Amino acid sequence: GYCVEGTLAKHILSEPSEVVTISGQRIPLRMSVDYISFSAHTDYEQTSEFIRTLNPPHIVLVHGEQNEMMRLKQALLREFEDNEDLQPVFHTPRNTQAVELYFRGEKMAKVMGSLASQPPKNDHIVSGILVKRGFNYHLMHPKDLNNYTELSTTSVTERQKLHCTVPSHLLLHYLTQLSPDTTPIMVHGQQALRMFDGAITICHSFDSVTIEWVSDGVNDMYADAVLSVILKLSTDTKKLESAAEVKQELIHKKRDLPFPEKVMNLMTEMFGSQNVRWCTELDTDIIVITVDTSKAVLNARTMHVECSDESLHHLVLTAAKRLQSSLECFT
Repeated sequence: GYCVEGTLAKHILSEPSEVVTISGQRIPLRMSVDYISFSAHTDYEQTSEFIRTLNPPHIVLVHGEQNEMMRLKQALLREFEDNEDLQPVFHTPRNTQAVELYFRGEKMAKVMGSLASQPPKNDHIVSGILVKRGFNYHLMHPKDLNNYTELSTTSVTERQKLHCTVPSHLLLHYLTQLSPDTTPIMVHGQQALRMFDGAITICHSFDSVTIEWVSDGVNDMYADAVLSVILKLSTDTKKLESAAEVKQELIHKKRDLPFPEKVMNLMTEMFGSQNVRWCTELDTDIIVITVDTSKAVLNARTMHVECSDESLHHLVLTAAKRLQSSLECFT
């Protein structure tokens, strides 16, 4: 059946001489490989016939790899290029990318529920679900569907369990690099971590890790990133534990330094000693960073940055806050 890019199954389809197991062991491939499609999805002929029957103005291709979607798009464009009565616009958005569709003429919609709790503002985009009832259009938040329509919403909670013997402190260390807001919690008396503003929960036992999240486009990508970190830790535990110990040792050596001095060291490493200085005219906690003609003034205690250059402002503020988050994990 279908195999996702980057998986062991996809790699085996190329019939390599050896494969790498989840434990990192290389073993010879001693098997024959055949591909048989068990897909219940429509094939190209059925899809093109479906489009020809509906004659839609827009077609959005989703739920597929980017290369395959582009191949399908090009094939459909060739299919209908000589058909003057059927010239749909094809869209191939990436994950979480919004698709804007423009309709001829004006359509009036009544905003209802929580979306109508505040008066509209100029140039403010109102986002919700457009529901047509008879000849009227209503715009509402998805959570209000139960109250104003006969429709209902549901959520899908996904859970994946992996074999994992990585120590808790090492798991916390590397997941914090992925999401600085990673917080240790207890769930039903079991050690757990909460990440990405509570979107992902990870329960850690002696020999396994269970990842749980409410499925949507963004949370699914968060979960994929967490899975990648855990799988990497499972295969290279000793190597990554050594790296974590070295990093923690460096942090311990500098732990006695006041936090503003740690920020000063970081800025000096990033921009060079010739471009970073203490602002003795104002306050000992104020750091001035100069890059070409741009200047940023950072308060190393309040994390407030003043800078007219937006990119430099973002770079300085992000680096300082990440340093603060990293140090908080070891205090």
